[in-house]
Order: sequence, then structure tokens, then C-alpha cells
Amino acid sequence: MDGLDEMAEDRRAAALRAIGLDRRSGEPLVLTCRTAEFEETGIVRDALVVRLLPLTADAAAEYLLDVAPSAKLDRWDPVLARLTEEDGGPVAEALRTPLMLYLARSAYADPGTTPAELLDLPDARRVEEHLLDAFAVQVFAYRPPSPLTSTTRPSRRWDPAKAERWLAALARMTEGDIAWWRLYRRVPKALFIGTGMLIGGSACTLLGWLMFGLFGRPVFGALLGLAVGLTGGLALGFVPTEAPRRFVPRVLRRSELTRDLGFGLIGAVVGGLVVGILYGGGFGIAIGLVFGIAFGVVRRFTEPTEPREAVTPASVMRSDRFAVLYAAGLGGLVGALVGAFMGGVVGAATRGLVLRIDNPVLVGLLGAAVGALLGAFGLALIVQSTSASGRSITTRAWLALRGVTPLRLMTFLDDARRLGVLRQVGPYYQFRHALLRDRLARRH
Repeated sequence: MDGLDEMAEDRRAAALRAIGLDRRSGEPLVLTCRTAEFEETGIVRDALVVRLLPLTADAAAEYLLDVAPSAKLDRWDPVLARLTEEDGGPVAEALRTPLMLYLARSAYADPGTTPAELLDLPDARRVEEHLLDAFAVQVFAYRPPSPLTSTTRPSRRWDPAKAERWLAALARMTEGDIAWWRLYRRVPKALFIGTGMLIGGSACTLLGWLMFGLFGRPVFGALLGLAVGLTGGLALGFVPTEAPRRFVPRVLRRSELTRDLGFGLIGAVVGGLVVGILYGGGFGIAIGLVFGIAFGVVRRFTEPTEPREAVTPASVMRSDRFAVLYAAGLGGLVGALVGAFMGGVVGAATRGLVLRIDNPVLVGLLGAAVGALLGAFGLALIVQSTSASGRSITTRAWLALRGVTPLRLMTFLDDARRLGVLRQVGPYYQFRHALLRDRLARRH
């Protein structure tokens, strides 16, 4: 387990409980952590502890000489000379940790920079702060490939000043772990409600106009769709955001029964209302039950992404989006079956269908097409409105408009990982070191 001290408090507590269980089984475990935080965990007993010793000045000088670009190598001469001559000086004291050596290498990778400016700083703390400040900007300006993460350069060029400001905002907003699905907490809830009402009202107005327009009542259908969309968007805006989910058939879990029934109730009311108006109350009740079961099953067949799997931030988002697509597919299938039955068997032509089609097969096909469209869009809108990936779209747009983060946030985070500013731990991003995170949060 790499970097216990870098975790957020809730995940650190869960990790310590897991460590306790693993130790009882006798399985070996290697854990990295800063000294003070490690001693606070209480697991020092019965553990073989390895402490990293400070690097000597000669070792630091040798490392910098080996990794420095060959172009203008002489610019390092004053620093290397000071390191070897004054083992206890501010620069030598600051460069006794691998982190500071890595920062020095990255901050002065550009041949146009001057490492000798470190010699003018009065103490080791100022040297460390200077390296932290220079690193966050310089890696985006020079874009050297990180030897600790990837040899691939970032996918695009980011403005260094803006990149530093975005990283500082993320450092303030997160507690160690940068999880894209938790950033919605920084967005006013009213924005999700308004967005849901706008999208739901617009989409449902169009669907209602299409559905009832086939029966000569387009205005009524549009008004009904608008009412359903606004009401649904308002109600779903108050539903808590889901954790990232994936589509997996599973058995009933009593703890989530309430939300399953809620999804089923929405499907039953909306589907039953439309069919009941067009075909009568009896058909409306029957079809409402069908849609209710379908909506509940879709909710049942999604579950939080299992963290024990090898996942990445991007794969977690893809799984969540696929869950919405699966919901749309199942909704479209149920809608197609219902539409085909109501059009071809019950007979839409006898209920006021404006299109003159005498062939019941063609009427059934038309009903299937319209039903599939209504079912797919209806269920996808409901699932998307409360999904982590759905609300992340609103979150990213809101933060980007305010200049807090870039619009292409996931691309930026992955590029920061490629440059060595962040690292990836499962579905989370973390800053390379807590010192870097804390320095960015304090500076901005």
C-alpha cells in the first residue's frame, strides 16, 4: 500500500481496518507512509520498520549530474560545487530527500532555467518552498516526460499559470483524494434542480408532442410533456447523487429497496398516464405496471463499481456511462414491446391515429418505434439525472465557467499525472506529495 498518509481520513480508517484483517491472516504487507502519520496508526508493534536515511550531499550531486540534460550542463556547476563543498548548507539540507531531488530535476529540466538561483536562498525551508513553487509551473511550461509515471508527453498544451491555479483549487477542494464524482459538492444544489427541469422539460415536451401528435393532439401532448418534465426534473434534483455505478444483474438488497421502488413508481405513473389517456384507464394501469417493473429492474441491475477491481478514474466514468446506456436499451426494449402491442393488437388506428394505415403490422411497427423512443429517452433521462457521470457534466461546466477548473477536467488530470504532478491510485488522483498539495493550497 503506497502512501497511507496521502489518503483522505475516511479512506485511511478503512485501509487500517483492512490492514488489521490482513495481518491476522499472516499475509505479508508492505506499507509506505511518512513517519509521524505511521506512528499515529498504532500498527508499529510487531512490524519490521524501514526508515529512509537522508541522502548525502555527494549522492544528491551525483544524481543531479546523471539526470540533468546534456544541453547547457555547466549551469549546474555552481550548485554541484556548493553541494560537495558545504554538506550542511541550505541547498544540501533541502536536497536530502528523494522528493526534493525530483522537484529540482523537473523544475530545472528546461535548459533556459538557472539552478544557481537556489544558492541565493537563506535556508532549507525557502529552498523547498521555491522548488515546490517552480515545479508546479515549470512542468507545464517545459512538459518533460516524467520518469516516474509515463514516457508519454501530455495530450495537449496547458497554460502554466492557469494550470497552477486549477491545481491549487483542487488542492483546496479535496482531502487527499481527487475523485471526479465528489466534486459536485462544490456546486449549488439549485443548479442541478434547474438543469434537470430545463433538460427534462425540453425533452419531455418534444416527446409528448410527438406521441400525442400522432393522435391529432400535439398541443396537449406538448403541455403534458412539459408538466411531466418539469415535475420530474424538480423531484430528481433533490435525489442524492449516485456513486459511480456499473450494469450488473444482482439479487434484491433490502437496503436499496426504497430507491428501486421510487424508480418503479416514476415509470408506472408516466407510462400509465400516457397509455391511459390514449387507450383508457384499464390499459393505463396494466401498462403502468409493466413500465414500473422495467424501471425498477434497471435500478436493480446497477451497482456501485467494486473498488477491489483494477480501475482507473476514466474506467469508472465509462462504467457509469454504460449503466445509463444499458438503462436506455432496456427502456427502449420495453417501450417497443408495449408500443407494438398497443398499436398492432389493440389497434391505434381505431383510437384516432391521424395516419391512415390499414395494415395492423405497419401500425404495430410504428407503435414499436415510438414506444422504443419514449422508453429509451424516458429511462435514460431518469438514470442520467442522478448518475455520477451525468451530474459531473454540470459540475465541470459550472467550475469551468467560474475559472476554478478547466472544462476538459479529466484530460487535464491525466496530463498532470503524465507530468508527475499527480499520481493515480485506483479510481482516484492524488498529488505527488502532500507537501505539494499543501503548498499550492496556501499560495492561492
